[in-house]
Amino acid sequence: MHNEDEASGMSRRRFLGAATAAGVGIWAAPGVTEPPKRPNIILICTDQQHWEAWGGADPFFDTPNIDALAREGCVFTHAYCPTPQCSPGRAALYTGLYPHRTGVIGNLGSIDHDGAPIPPLPMGQETLGSRLRDGGYHTAYFGKWHLGNEEHFAAHFDDALLDGGPDAAMTDRSIEYLEGRTAHPDQPFALLINYLNPHDIYEFGYFHEPESIELPDMEIPTPESWSETFENKAVPQKQFMTDDQGAYIEDKSDEFWKKYRVVYRDKCRLVDAEVGRVMETVRQLGLDDSTVILFTSDHGDMDTHNRLVFKGPFMYDHLLRVPMIVRMPGGTPVSSRDAFVGLSDIVPT
Repeated sequence: MHNEDEASGMSRRRFLGAATAAGVGIWAAPGVTEPPKRPNIILICTDQQHWEAWGGADPFFDTPNIDALAREGCVFTHAYCPTPQCSPGRAALYTGLYPHRTGVIGNLGSIDHDGAPIPPLPMGQETLGSRLRDGGYHTAYFGKWHLGNEEHFAAHFDDALLDGGPDAAMTDRSIEYLEGRTAHPDQPFALLINYLNPHDIYEFGYFHEPESIELPDMEIPTPESWSETFENKAVPQKQFMTDDQGAYIEDKSDEFWKKYRVVYRDKCRLVDAEVGRVMETVRQLGLDDSTVILFTSDHGDMDTHNRLVFKGPFMYDHLLRVPMIVRMPGGTPVSSRDAFVGLSDIVPT
């Protein structure tokens, strides 16, 4: 049994080793005698996308742009968030620290087990933005932040819109940023794009009438755990579905449950389109040979697996396990890696 720091160190060493291996083929290519200058970095983080919610992992999902990114990079098949909520996941992603170190152990606006409000990310905390900027990078952050102290942390970036608007607007802002950086080829940049979808799955049942949604003319596969019951399960799982967020769907027909899968699929397709716009801009501007692109999400969604929806008091893979794809400059395909890695490994890597 390792203590937490030892386990964290082992995880990070594995991720560093796997990520380094993913780039070795580029430096070892014929005619390449030395590594190029420091690469640009684009980090794309979606919201509430589970590890199988893209076409390369499950053909039910229609995500051609994420699929293309995976074909040109390395897929980390066992990547996990530290806590399946937005705020602690993002705090780990952008600080490299676990929730008990940042103090962000739940979503801002909620309360802890003692009834105290979850605090924002402490203002003295270094972030990926401040560290990269101190290292000579021009840095930008657009989109969801959800960590509080926005004015303070915006100063960690040369260009920032924290907790910005709709995903399409964040893509527009990112494209504008990328176009502007072409005038400064001697300074590497780090662009962090944070999308809201597929988190808008919460519209299902809360903002629409789900009964009005028509199922598409296609097969809608059901998970292997579709027929599970709450017998011999932790009590909070049933309580979540009967008395909390899942109450509107818990006793509905299988057809109704399939509608949830369709809406979630559509939200993933929407965010995939935004990823495609960014990727196309990278290609058009000639940045694809000088830019590392990392794609991940802050946590997952149950997506009807284990007969559960949204996120809640359950520790299943579809809630904790997230997609993670790294595309090195030049888009050299690399075999997938099954090392156990987490969002907190990104900063040290």
